[in-house]
Amino acid sequence: MGKHVNTNLRETKLVRINEKQYIFDIDKELKRHNFQKILSFYLFKIPVKDVSSLSIEFSDYGWNKYNYRKLLTLMKESLIATLPKSKSKLTKDNILFYPLKSSEDVEMVLNSVKEENSSAYIIFKLTSTSKLESIFRHIRNSFAHGNFYIDSKRNYHLEDYYHDKYTSKILLNEKTLLAWIDVITKGPKDL
Repeated sequence: MGKHVNTNLRETKLVRINEKQYIFDIDKELKRHNFQKILSFYLFKIPVKDVSSLSIEFSDYGWNKYNYRKLLTLMKESLIATLPKSKSKLTKDNILFYPLKSSEDVEMVLNSVKEENSSAYIIFKLTSTSKLESIFRHIRNSFAHGNFYIDSKRNYHLEDYYHDKYTSKILLNEKTLLAWIDVITKGPKDL
């Protein structure tokens, strides 16, 4: 699986948007401890109900609809804290958090904000009752369907599709994904 090859529409879009080709070796990634931790949590132990039989739901950690806003705030703070130091001063301009209505197009939104200027972005269509659960479903689907790659800076480019149309595009650094695991699993007890 060494090289990311343009064999279908999705991979062609992925490379065309970035106008680069990335070498992505999944066998090598599977040996990395951080990748294993991320894959285990976001794919198998995903905290969203009815997604995996191995799920440990948000409520099991003490999170519920009454404190989801606090969790989202903590996740955004973690994202900002894990940005490279040179970009952490430009947080409002460099992070795009954009929940979409069903009629909006993920690619159009991403193109309008010039993807290459973003340090991180989460552009997604709502798939369930909350923004939080929707984000995690899209991340899970990206891993489950192999619609992701990791660049040399350990940024995870995650994409989700439905009938060959993007339902989400997410760019997060590995440190952010790991920090979110810690925030969620610690629960709201110490807030």
